[in-house]
Amino acid sequence: MTVWAVIPLVTSIAYFVLLAFTAPSIQRRSNRVFAIYLVAASVWSFTSFMLHLGGPPGRLFWNELLVVALVWTLIAYYHFIRAYSNQRVGTGVYVGYLVTSVLAFFSMTGRVVLKSELVDGAIQNDLGIALYVIGAVSLGFIAAVLVNIIRIYRHSVDHADRNRTQYLLTGWSILVVLTYTNFIPAVSGLPLDQMGNLLNALIITYTISRFQLLDLKFVIRRSLAYFLVLLLAGAVYAIIVFLGLLILPGQLTVVTLAAAVIVLLGALVARPLRVAVQRRVDRLFYGDTFANRETLLSFSTKIGNIIELNQLAEAMLSPVCDALRITQARLMFQENGAGNFITEYSYPKSVMDEDHLSFSLDNPIVSLLQKQNEPMDLRQMDSIPQLKGLWQLDRDRLAASGLEFLHPIKSHGRLIGILALGKKRSNRLYLSEDIELIKTMSAQ
Repeated sequence: MTVWAVIPLVTSIAYFVLLAFTAPSIQRRSNRVFAIYLVAASVWSFTSFMLHLGGPPGRLFWNELLVVALVWTLIAYYHFIRAYSNQRVGTGVYVGYLVTSVLAFFSMTGRVVLKSELVDGAIQNDLGIALYVIGAVSLGFIAAVLVNIIRIYRHSVDHADRNRTQYLLTGWSILVVLTYTNFIPAVSGLPLDQMGNLLNALIITYTISRFQLLDLKFVIRRSLAYFLVLLLAGAVYAIIVFLGLLILPGQLTVVTLAAAVIVLLGALVARPLRVAVQRRVDRLFYGDTFANRETLLSFSTKIGNIIELNQLAEAMLSPVCDALRITQARLMFQENGAGNFITEYSYPKSVMDEDHLSFSLDNPIVSLLQKQNEPMDLRQMDSIPQLKGLWQLDRDRLAASGLEFLHPIKSHGRLIGILALGKKRSNRLYLSEDIELIKTMSAQ
């Protein structure tokens, strides 16, 4: 195995590891689309590895797959960037996947790669006119990705978000430059594109760990629980096989099949075990905030016994602050049931006396919260088109309030209150599972 085969192998493994970390959090659209990109990138790297290795059924086959995987990777990254910037899928994504499907058909029928062979460690292939068609299509989507990343960077007002975007732009640019070395005859057969793919994987990994592109704490927490359950299942399987061979020596096939059936049947009824393991892992990760998170998640079972609003506020705001480790939480309702939204309850209570934050009914913030069911990130306030008309006085009061999120509380589709949340005590970012916890509780 040459070094040129090792590079794509390492890259494929790197993307597979990233995929494993992403899998537990694919409920979010951006993470789900990111997982699609990771699959495409790992397939691209693996086909390059098999191409340089010369594995069966032959280099021509793997070169045909490589061409498709390359285009698929570019389209999937374009799809991810649109999801990352909260854009709709768009016609371009559908067209890109259609082009990939058509390319796959022509490639696997032998109409794209005409020749593929290894000469002095470099792959020599002949794509004919298809090379220029693929190059043109790829260039169009590469340009679209760059335009979108630059737009995200220019429109973002959050420092951490701009840094994340810078790293994504750097990784993508390196990947693109090294990928297009395939059009330079002197080095076209060397896996320089996979070096770019590896560097992009490393940059994405750093971005994830440094700027929370994925919620690693959530991912590791979920993965650890599944790992422990699988480890237990493996141990049970090994014990059954060991005891079975003692009882039925020489019947390895029968014993292993029986052990597999027993473990699978056990897995079907083992959900309570997985839940118990998950609770233990959660308690380990959340520490002293675990009880407060449990309180918030079980809020719906208690809310029916609460008659007065001050009891609701007391049962809600203190656990929110402790569970999320935030500086403050407020419940804002209309003054006298029909006026401006003002702070009626807060934790700590001293917060309510420190400012006079209120929102009139015609305030753009109230109008936007009425239309959406998602929390409003006040750090992104300047980039939200609907808030362009917000008075400077309101902006100054919000900046002085120390709040970071506003979440609508609705009844029958009508805005009846606002849950206002402060910044994290450690100055960290809110995680997606924090937001999901808030949404779940507010909906109840």
